[in-house]
Amino acid sequence: MQYRTVAFIDANVALQCLDLKQLPWSEVDRQGPILVLATPTVLKQVEARKTDGRLGDHARRFNNHLRPLLQGQDAVPIRAAAPQVDLALGQPAVIQWPACPDLDPGDSDACIVAEALHTAVPDGARKLFISQDIWPLNLARRKGLDIHHLGESWLRPKELSEAERKAAALARQLEELKSSQPIIGLKFSAKEPVSAVIRIDDLTAPEREALVDRIRLANPITEQRLDGVDRFLAGGYDASLSGRYKKWSDKTLPKHIAEIERRLEAVINQVELRLVITNEGRCQADSLLVEVSAEGGWLNDLPIVAYGVGPAAPQPRPYSPVPSNHFPQASIQVARTHGRHEVVIERPPKRARGFRITCDDFRQGAQHEIRFVACLDPRVEGPLVLRAVATARNLSGETEGTATLTKRIESASLEALVDLSRLHWKWIPLFLRRWIDRCRTKRSGFDFEWFGEDP
Repeated sequence: MQYRTVAFIDANVALQCLDLKQLPWSEVDRQGPILVLATPTVLKQVEARKTDGRLGDHARRFNNHLRPLLQGQDAVPIRAAAPQVDLALGQPAVIQWPACPDLDPGDSDACIVAEALHTAVPDGARKLFISQDIWPLNLARRKGLDIHHLGESWLRPKELSEAERKAAALARQLEELKSSQPIIGLKFSAKEPVSAVIRIDDLTAPEREALVDRIRLANPITEQRLDGVDRFLAGGYDASLSGRYKKWSDKTLPKHIAEIERRLEAVINQVELRLVITNEGRCQADSLLVEVSAEGGWLNDLPIVAYGVGPAAPQPRPYSPVPSNHFPQASIQVARTHGRHEVVIERPPKRARGFRITCDDFRQGAQHEIRFVACLDPRVEGPLVLRAVATARNLSGETEGTATLTKRIESASLEALVDLSRLHWKWIPLFLRRWIDRCRTKRSGFDFEWFGEDP
C-alpha cells in the first residue's frame, strides 16, 4: 500500500495517550493513509512498563495491537478511514553512530530518532516524528524530520497517582469508621516552650549538715507563756508544739535536706501541659479509657509551689476548749457518683509515671481538656516522652497520641539558685512566679501543692 505519511512514535504515545484507535490522526494527515511505526527502542520501553502499577495495563494494551504482526502480518489496521491508519514494526538498518555525532547512543530519545532516520519508507511518503516531549522533537527537527507536537486531545484523562488512590481509599475508610465507631483524638500541648532544664550539683555531707543547722537556727521553736492572758486571749498554749518541733528538727528537716537537690529540681523544672480528648466520629465512645504515661520525667495533677527552701517549722495551733480528737472521724466514706458523660481522672497523679482517664459515654462531637503538670527529670538522659492511649468498648483497636519535650540540661549549684543566708530563691522561675501570683490573687481555679509535701 502506498502511504502518504509514515509516523514514528515514542513510548509516550503508547503509554500516556488514548488508545491508538481513539487518537486524532487527522491532525497528522487529513487524507492518509498513515503508517505508524514502533521502533525497537519504543518496544523495549513499553515492555519494561508491563509490571508498572499505573502504566502496566496500557503497556499490555499496546502490545495486544502488535500481536498479529508476530503471525506474519505486515501491518495491523487501526482505523479504516478518515484517515486510514495502520500499525507496523519499524525495521531500521544498522545505525551508523559516527555519522550522527550529535545523537547519544545512551539516550533513548536519541535512539528513537536515529532508528527513524535509518528506517526505509515507501517512495513519496514523508517521515513524521510524533512526541509530547520537547527534547526528542528538537533532535528530530535538527536531523531533518517533520515533527508533530501532540496536544492535550491525545492524552488520557488524568489518572490518580498511587499516593492519591491510597488517600482516597483512606478517606472512604474514614467515612465508614465515622458512621460505625467513634474517632478519638488525643493531642498534647505545652503552654510555653521548654527552656533549660536545671540539674543541681549534689551537696557534700558537711554542706548538708551545715544547711540543716542554718535552717534550725533561723527557725527556733516559738516561745509560749502559761499565764491566763496567753491561754484565753492570745490563742492559748499548744502542748503539742514541742513534740511536733522535735519531729520536724530531727526527722522532717534532715530527710528534706537529704533530698534537697531533687526536690528543688522538681519545682524549677515543671511545665504546664494540656491533653485535649475529642470524638470526631458519629457515635459515642462507650466505656472510654485513656491511659497517660511519661518517660524521662513524672506527672502531677497540681503545680508544686515554693517561696523558699522550706519546709516551714511548726507553729502553735489555735486554742480550742474541745480537743481536736474529741469527735472520732467517720470510718465510712461515701464514694462520689459520676455522671455517664463526665470525664473522670481515676487517681490524680502525684509525682507519678502515669494516670488513667475514664468516661462511660463520651458523646460524638465532645471535647474535653485535662490540665496537669510534668517535671522534666534532669537526671534522666533523653527527652520527656508523653503517650496517651485510648480504648473503648465500641472502638476497634486503640488510638494513640504522643508528644516529645526535648531537654537542654544545664548544671547549677544550690548557691546559684538559693540565697542560703535568707533561705529564699535568688531568682524565681517563670512557671513558679506565675503560679505564686495566681495563688495570691485567688483568681485561678488551678490549685497547687506546697513545696516539701510528700505525695
